[in-house]
Amino acid sequence: MKWVWGVITAVVSVIVQLLILSILGFNFFSFSMFFVIPAGGIILGGIATFGYFYNIVRQGLKPNTNNYLISIIFILLSFSGFMYGEYQMAYVSPSNEINYKFEGEHISNFVFGESDEPITLLNYYDYKFNNSSLSIFSRGHVSNAIDIEPNKWVNISKFLIQCVGLLIGGLCAGLVVTSGKTHCSSCKKAYLQEHKLLDVNDEMIEPVVSEINQYIHNNNGEGLTKYITEQKELCEDVASDTNVKYGFKFGHCPNCQQGYLIKSCYTLDKHGNFDEQEDKKAVISISQEIVTSVLKAEKAS
Repeated sequence: MKWVWGVITAVVSVIVQLLILSILGFNFFSFSMFFVIPAGGIILGGIATFGYFYNIVRQGLKPNTNNYLISIIFILLSFSGFMYGEYQMAYVSPSNEINYKFEGEHISNFVFGESDEPITLLNYYDYKFNNSSLSIFSRGHVSNAIDIEPNKWVNISKFLIQCVGLLIGGLCAGLVVTSGKTHCSSCKKAYLQEHKLLDVNDEMIEPVVSEINQYIHNNNGEGLTKYITEQKELCEDVASDTNVKYGFKFGHCPNCQQGYLIKSCYTLDKHGNFDEQEDKKAVISISQEIVTSVLKAEKAS
């Protein structure tokens, strides 16, 4: 399934690139900031591999070296789509201007100069490398543009930077989708599948933690699930009307089946949203009996 999602988001990245090219006449893949930051490539690369990595993490698994190597396939798929798609969309209007709106005749019906050689995919890009000029604008002053004359090696260098950006964006998507995930400390091969249990406010945290720890110490899974159910009804509304709240989650490793109780602290920001304080996060291992009880209660609810 993760392969399917990888192909889907790779195709989406190609569609985004070609739509922008057709509608705006702008090659988003070539968009760079300060000439050396390939912003367009990074964004498109991230889109291309997002589905693949997202599906891996959704299953609770941690992306490994093989997954990152496989993601390069989706990056290459997107890159091929960009190149071939642009060529197929290149048309020559009656006024002899290249456009990507399918106006006029396809560029393959034309030849270079007096030669009989048709414009193919390869010599189309060779022509672009030799004849594309660059314009650098002073910030906020379009009239102060600095034009760089067509230079094949400058264009090739810029193109290679864009390719590196595509690769970086694609690989970094794996880091983005794993951000905030809790790693299994037992097998170290997966991320926990988390299930929310309850939220409590700052005043109630100490007695709740004390009770939960007692149930864990006594290996009383049924008692713990019953206590959490009772407290959930009492605490949920109170926890939402506070600047600091604590959340409890059950974490389950899909690889080794180890269970964890996760306690997180959240503070209210200036926009009225709760942000998790990573430095106050606590992850406690729990026994298999408690894991079984919590999973049973989850299925029943």
